Amino acid sequence: MPYLVEVESGDEIRSCAAPAGITLLDALQQQDIPVNTACHGQGTCGKCLIKLKKGFLPITACDREHFSEAQLAMGYRLSCQARPKVSCSISVPTQFNLNRLPRLTWHASPSSYPSPRIIAAVDLGTTNVDIAFLDAETGTLIAQSNCLNRQIKRGYDVMTRLTYGIRGPKEAEDLQSLLVETLNRSWTTFLEEGKSHGIEDPTLERWIIAGNSCMTSCVWNEGLFELSQAPYRTTFSEMRTAPLPHDLLDKKCPPHPDPLPQGERGFIESPPIKEGDQGEMELKVSPLLVERDQSEMGLKVSPPLMGGDQGEGEWAATSPLVTTFPILGSFVGGDAAAAVLATGLDQAEKPTLLIDIGTNVELLLKYGEHLYVCSTPAGPAFEGGNISIGMRAEGGAITRIQRQNNSLACETIGGTYPKGICGSGLVQALAELVKEGWVKTDGEITSGQEEIGLTPKLSLTQGDIREFQLAKGALLTGITLLLEHVELRTTDLQQILLAGNFGEYLDLEAAMAIKMLPSLPLSQYKKCGNQSLEGAIALARNPDLTVRLEQIQTITSLVELALHDRFQEIFVKALTF
Repeated sequence: MPYLVEVESGDEIRSCAAPAGITLLDALQQQDIPVNTACHGQGTCGKCLIKLKKGFLPITACDREHFSEAQLAMGYRLSCQARPKVSCSISVPTQFNLNRLPRLTWHASPSSYPSPRIIAAVDLGTTNVDIAFLDAETGTLIAQSNCLNRQIKRGYDVMTRLTYGIRGPKEAEDLQSLLVETLNRSWTTFLEEGKSHGIEDPTLERWIIAGNSCMTSCVWNEGLFELSQAPYRTTFSEMRTAPLPHDLLDKKCPPHPDPLPQGERGFIESPPIKEGDQGEMELKVSPLLVERDQSEMGLKVSPPLMGGDQGEGEWAATSPLVTTFPILGSFVGGDAAAAVLATGLDQAEKPTLLIDIGTNVELLLKYGEHLYVCSTPAGPAFEGGNISIGMRAEGGAITRIQRQNNSLACETIGGTYPKGICGSGLVQALAELVKEGWVKTDGEITSGQEEIGLTPKLSLTQGDIREFQLAKGALLTGITLLLEHVELRTTDLQQILLAGNFGEYLDLEAAMAIKMLPSLPLSQYKKCGNQSLEGAIALARNPDLTVRLEQIQTITSLVELALHDRFQEIFVKALTF
């Protein structure tokens, strides 16, 4: 007999059925409610927490390992261990709503795009996906789409998804199909809304995708194991272009080919499979061209993405090509390469640092004739993930708090009633709480309580603060070690470029106050916005930029942070406010 579970998730309340014996984690995931679980339900990571509001959930041994007695009394449980025996009501600390349709912003009038041919430029982020739909003839920006990466169902961060993906072919294909589903939903929304904007029967010619190393590997369903294990290398680094199969939903993904030889770079282009030629193709490797059997890609693509009504297993003549940016090294992926292209970092003459803050922080330093790059996993805290009241930067998100007598006043996006707090708001809030003495410099809540009430309904927990400390500590450690590698001080930097949506709204003074960013004059910082998307747009408009991308690869040197002798020492110091 299933038990009824009322679930409060973000600003939604819904009901789901939990059959006897099933865990709440499984029941929530079946309802497309993403719950973070780094251990994928083994009870070891402690990230899949929920809060019991009404009813009863037994306290398990794993619960006692991860929560204090006070937290258990407040109703905190691990969803992967909770098996309801009665109907209950719970809250899930996530603001990720996978049921929402992609949001489109329209930029151009119908007269500006005479061609029905479309190119989609994509910033394929771990959490958020931004897509620009362009007129293929004129390069005119028609519309932009923003949506969640549906891989969030399999974990909030890169390593969690990689751990899931290397379990077997089905899991790897699942990650791949979730990406395709993400793109499909945006393209379908563009088609539906486009009719009212004068767009009839457009043809999608190409996806140009700038994604981190994990996302790029998932696109091609290749190299997940190698990227998940030290020394964390992808099996390819070259820029890739290939058409996609129409429909491989019912086909098994064949084994991956051997990794490309060291130093091999170039485009991957494959001719369509001829009718009747279904046998295995030999993998041919040359410095500039790699040809593959198209079915090796194994990419599951639904009809809205492909266009046309070709039969199963056939190649659609109107299928769009997919191009992914080159990977600069380890976890410094195609999104970083696109950002270099957009900002002109490769052409900077004075020491310049580019910081792309997201689930995975990428740091790129142009010094002399070289581009030094590294990455550090920050987790999703900067984007509201793993924060009990975290949410995306949208209406109702707290962006600023201010002490008023003995209470706190909150400012929100749109001036509406507070629903949660976004990443940039969390930075400002913590800076204010530390300044006012509500939070100690070591991150402990001064009162000794487990929460600080921001509003009558929203509280920042001690766990939230610890989660943010890990993220900001990883960022500051990366900056410190990268500069040490080239024997530079922060004062030697002429400019720091902040890329990404998070950086665009960041309160710089607050970030420096809590030791998240180097203390430098504000004039030396420049907020650039989503440069990964801008780089993808630039390449869509000018294919000749592939030559410059190859040049960027030749001047790039990867700096391994994890192998540094002082990594742990610096990281521990970087945790403090």
